[in-house]
Amino acid sequence: MTGDRSGLAPQGLSRVAGALYLYIFAAGLFAEAFVRGRLIVPGDAAATAANLLANETLLRIGFSAELLHLGCDVAIAAILYVLFRPVDRAVALIAAFMRLASAVVLAVASIGHFAALRLLSGVGYLDALPRGERQALALTALRLHADGYAICLVFFGFACLSLGWLVLKSGLIPKAIGGLLALAGACYLVNSFVGFIAPALAAKLFPGILVPAAVAELSLALWLLVKGVDQVKWRSFTSP
Repeated sequence: MTGDRSGLAPQGLSRVAGALYLYIFAAGLFAEAFVRGRLIVPGDAAATAANLLANETLLRIGFSAELLHLGCDVAIAAILYVLFRPVDRAVALIAAFMRLASAVVLAVASIGHFAALRLLSGVGYLDALPRGERQALALTALRLHADGYAICLVFFGFACLSLGWLVLKSGLIPKAIGGLLALAGACYLVNSFVGFIAPALAAKLFPGILVPAAVAELSLALWLLVKGVDQVKWRSFTSP
């Protein structure tokens, strides 16, 4: 047997998921570090507004890369469900829906990019708002995107915990990666909830608390792309 009841080959699916995951990794880093990190000046609405107006195309590219990354995330949710459904259908379904919920939340939060540009666009009907107020609202819109990101990572954290459990139970990929994924899920949850409850403490924990998550996801992406799932074990789960 080379595939499940849909006839899809597990190794082919694994490699597609690995390639998409690497794109997500690169696009997320680009959008956060090289776009928002470069353009947003914390606490300075005027400087942020000037950066956005001078680099509008860069902001739009960063948003587009992130939106495509969310499409890839939906595809990965479906692929991982197909791969791990034979192990435990209920947990695989939880992992998939948590990942989908994460993507939906971030997609909605991403409207903050356009809200900021609209506020700074100089359209006539916005003349009713003083320039400084529009700049402050634009920065607030981008900060709300960051809050939305923190919320989406709660769902993503549960997705990682579920996937980690599936890996540990099945051994379809190295259990060490399963352990890292479970740790990543815990780190995402701690990072988000500490940010909600104690922002000052969260600022001290970030970004170090997310290093294990980066290691786990990069390890998973590379393993899926290069090695794929253990076909012998996968067949043992899918055989009648």
